[in-house]
Amino acid sequence: MRFVVAILLLALAAPAFGVSWTNCASSSIMDVTSVSVNPDPVKRSQPATFSITGDHEQDIVDGAVLEVSVQAFGMQVHSESGPLCLQQSCPLSAGTSTLAFTNDMPSFLPSSTYTTFEGKTSDGDIIFCVKVKL
Repeated sequence: MRFVVAILLLALAAPAFGVSWTNCASSSIMDVTSVSVNPDPVKRSQPATFSITGDHEQDIVDGAVLEVSVQAFGMQVHSESGPLCLQQSCPLSAGTSTLAFTNDMPSFLPSSTYTTFEGKTSDGDIIFCVKVKL
């Protein structure tokens, strides 16, 4: 038990190096070109805005869904889904778009935390999928 507590304390004390991201969709409507987070690095117990920019050849319309999954130490610790167009105006015409999502960061945020954002059309087609390392 002491070992687990020590590991958790080390993770919490780890310096913040900012975020990095990877594309997690082998095929998607949007070709993601950049992901940014403000503030970077994120701060515990404060809101953070995740911005995903990419090119898409078809419109993104109401009815699209955003699924968010948070993993820490390799285990899913939170998930939620809701309308993709809740925090931005839709439809987004084909071309280059930036989607922004603001979420409150938990008070416990170890350095091994990953958040996956996946956008899907109402038909289930993947608009984008990015995995962000906080």
